[in-house]
Amino acid sequence: MFSELTERLADEVQTIKAALATHEAIRGFLFAADDTSSEAATRARLKGLLPDVPPLLAWRIYDHCAAFTRLYAVYERFVFDLISRWIQLLPDLYKNYADLPDAVRVGHRLGIAEILPKLNGDRYGHLSEQAVVRALYECLAGGPYKLLADAFFTDDTNLRHEALGRLCARIGLVEAWRWLTNHASVQRFLDEVRGNASTAESELKTFVSYRNVAAHGTVEEVVAPEEIRHISDFVFILCASLAELMMRHTVARKLELGEAEPIGVVIHRFRDRVVGVEMRKTRIEVGDNLLLLKETFCYPAVIESLEIEHIRHDVIDADTGLRVGMQLSRGTSVDAELVRILASKPVPMAPSDAPADVVLPNITPA
Repeated sequence: MFSELTERLADEVQTIKAALATHEAIRGFLFAADDTSSEAATRARLKGLLPDVPPLLAWRIYDHCAAFTRLYAVYERFVFDLISRWIQLLPDLYKNYADLPDAVRVGHRLGIAEILPKLNGDRYGHLSEQAVVRALYECLAGGPYKLLADAFFTDDTNLRHEALGRLCARIGLVEAWRWLTNHASVQRFLDEVRGNASTAESELKTFVSYRNVAAHGTVEEVVAPEEIRHISDFVFILCASLAELMMRHTVARKLELGEAEPIGVVIHRFRDRVVGVEMRKTRIEVGDNLLLLKETFCYPAVIESLEIEHIRHDVIDADTGLRVGMQLSRGTSVDAELVRILASKPVPMAPSDAPADVVLPNITPA
């Protein structure tokens, strides 16, 4: 009665074991320190593996499932780690708990209320009742405080765009999904890779669906390796854009606190990452670290050269309105604001560059 299910299980387990053994053997060939075999001998050794390799389709299904389950784990871990760092940073940006955005305080309180009845379970076994209650008490007491990060991660829903948006809203990043979908890199991916036949929402939904079937269902159709690479690129771009959003909120708050200063605005863009900047009164030097801000991006850059009327300078004491030519380590666009951090604590930086094989053509953010 149940033999068919048992036979299918045996086939699946055998595929996993055969794939692992085959991969290990191939790694042994590729990374052997003293291998002096000729190309023909290596080819013969590889062919010797054929009797033990998984069936071709089963092997492709294995790779398909491995790719999507691992990619989702990487995506989820990045989001949780990034948000955890943001939560740790908030007491530096808002010295008093009462000054936090309402959404953060409400999210913190509701999260603690959700955790308290579940302290005996596996998920919150690392927390004690005293630690959870103390976290809220210290926040309300009016002195130095520390937010309980677990309070913001009580939603078990897969991180599709709705869940990601809710999570961001709970930590004070209002309308995060709208910002992400409008990000220059996300729009560039949708245009150049998808030909504007897709949306960020559908890309993320499709990715999560592939992962769920790979992890919990029966895979009847494998995704081509090139398409998996495209989906991987999208996940990277989305995550990097989220990091930029957090950095932008951090810089905005530091500007409010006087811990950062706007030093100028880009009024012209030239070749080779050279821009014309209308300055505010400040002192700038070659090698200064800046942040470039606009409505749809926020990323770091370094001043590589300075000039006024074609004369190079290492240091410039600028008056308001002075126009300076700058070569930056990254290109930017007209109306981008240049900001410098003054506080001793650095701003957590978003990734400045994608991996070399990510599909990101050299187009300056608009």
